[in-house]
Amino acid sequence: MRKISVLCIFAAILILLCGCAGGIWDETLTDAENNPVSVGNSDDNSEGEAAFNPLYFANRKSKTFHKSTCPAVKEMKDSNLYITEYRDELINEGYEPCSVCNP
Repeated sequence: MRKISVLCIFAAILILLCGCAGGIWDETLTDAENNPVSVGNSDDNSEGEAAFNPLYFANRKSKTFHKSTCPAVKEMKDSNLYITEYRDELINEGYEPCSVCNP
């Protein structure tokens, strides 16, 4: 009987704590000018919201570009590193996508 009482009290405390902490997940992310920012790729972005654009890490010497998670990025010299969010621009400038991470 005592175990059931302890479990009920523990469950009640857990429910109260979870209910109080729920509000932190409802916050809206904002940019430097306090404009709302959406996270993820959304086709129905309304005006005033920024879309998430991935960054591409390009190597000026090898003329290849990578995702941020590619192991080649860690090996790249800082002097060769070029970061942009515009994939088409890289292609137009003659950069090739990495065959490992396939950005």
